[in-house]
Amino acid sequence: MRSISLLNGEIAVRAHTKFRWALVSAATSLALLAGCAQAPTSAVPPAEGARALQTGVTRKASSFATVYRFKDTPDGAYPLGGLTTANGILYGTTSSGGEDGKGSVFEATVSGNETVLYSFKGGNDGQAPVGAIVVSNRTVYGTTEMGSVHKDGIIYAIVPGSDEHVLHAFMGGDGSLPMSGLTKNKQSFYGSTDKGGTFNYGTLFSVDAGGGFTEGHSFGGGGDDGADPSASLAPVGNVLYGTTQIGGAYGGGTVFALDPVTGYSVIHSFGKGIDGAAPGNNSVVQLHGVLYGATCGGGSKGQGTVFTITPSGAERVLYNFGTNNHDGACPNATMISRLGILYGVTYAGGAEDNGTVFSVTVSGRENVVHSFKGGQDGANPIGALVFLSGKLYGVTSYAGLGYGTIFSLKV
Repeated sequence: MRSISLLNGEIAVRAHTKFRWALVSAATSLALLAGCAQAPTSAVPPAEGARALQTGVTRKASSFATVYRFKDTPDGAYPLGGLTTANGILYGTTSSGGEDGKGSVFEATVSGNETVLYSFKGGNDGQAPVGAIVVSNRTVYGTTEMGSVHKDGIIYAIVPGSDEHVLHAFMGGDGSLPMSGLTKNKQSFYGSTDKGGTFNYGTLFSVDAGGGFTEGHSFGGGGDDGADPSASLAPVGNVLYGTTQIGGAYGGGTVFALDPVTGYSVIHSFGKGIDGAAPGNNSVVQLHGVLYGATCGGGSKGQGTVFTITPSGAERVLYNFGTNNHDGACPNATMISRLGILYGVTYAGGAEDNGTVFSVTVSGRENVVHSFKGGQDGANPIGALVFLSGKLYGVTSYAGLGYGTIFSLKV
C-alpha cells in the first residue's frame, strides 16, 4: 500500500498504488521519510533542555462503522481530501475513478447512500480533485490538481443537479497543482498551489463565487520562505494560517500567517532539533484561544508530532508519535476539536500499520481511538475529520473494496 524508494537522488513517497508519485529533494525531505516510514529512525538529538510534554498513551473502546466502500466505477476511488458537511449531508471528492476515471465529487448520507454529483472527464473540466471542498449556498467549490487547458489544475463550482462551472484555470505563472483545496473566509475562497508562481514553489490565491481571481504570495523556498504548501488555510480571526511541506530556515517546512494588515510572514521554521518536520496536509486549529497543529515527520521518534504554537511563532511539542509501537505515524490532516479534545488521523502506524484515528488532550495525552486493519474497515486515512450527529466521520484512501472508504466513529 505504501512504498518508499530512492530514485536518482530523490526520495519518492508513493501514497498508494494507483494515484501518483510525489518527488521531494533528498536534501530537504529526510524528515518526511522518517515520518512516513513505520520503522523508527534516528531523530536529530534533542537540544539541551528541550523535551516534549509526554504524558502517555491510552486506548479506549469506540463504536466504529464503515459507512461506504468505494467501487472505482462509477462512484470514484481513493478519496484524499477528507469530508465536509452541509445540512446533515457528507460531501467529498475522490482523486480517481468515477465514470471517466478522473475523479468525482460526491455526497453521502450518514446511513451510506452515496450519490455522484460530478465525474471529471480529464479535459478542461479538470482531473484529480485531492483537496478540501467548501459547500456554500448549495454549491460545491473545490479544486483539481491537474487538467484544464493549461494542465495546471482548476477551481470549480458545482450545483447539484447541474453541470460544472470552471471559475479559474491555472496557467503556471499564477500557480500550478492546487492540492490544498479551498477555505471560505468572509465572501471569498482562499487556497494555495503546490507549484507554480514566480519561483515555482507554489502560491497563495483567493477567488470569489463569480470567478474573480486574485494571485497572492509566491513562495520563494530557501531559508527565508517555505515551499510546496499542500494544507488548507485556517482562518483565525482576521488572520489566515497555513503550512508548507518543505523550505524554511532548516528545510523542514514552515508555519506562515497571512494578515490583512501586515501581509505574509513565516512565523516558524521546522527542522531544528525535535520540533517536528514536514507538516504535509496539516494546518493549524484554534482551541481555547491557542493554536495547535501536527507534523508528518520529525520529533523525538521521527514519526511526527502534535504541537502548539503562538501567533508570534513560539512552538512547543505536546506529543511525539512513535512513543508506543501502535500509537500511529505521520499525522496528515488538520485536526478538529470537540469538547476540548483534538482529533486527527495518522496515515500509517497503529496495530496493523494501516493508520489510526487518534485524540490528544491539550496536556499531551494521546489516545488511539481506532487502528485500521487494512481490510473492509479501510486503510491509510487522510483528510480532515468532521463531526456530525454525534459521530466523527472521515475517509480512508485505500482498502475497503480496494478503493477507499467513508467511516464513522462514536467517541
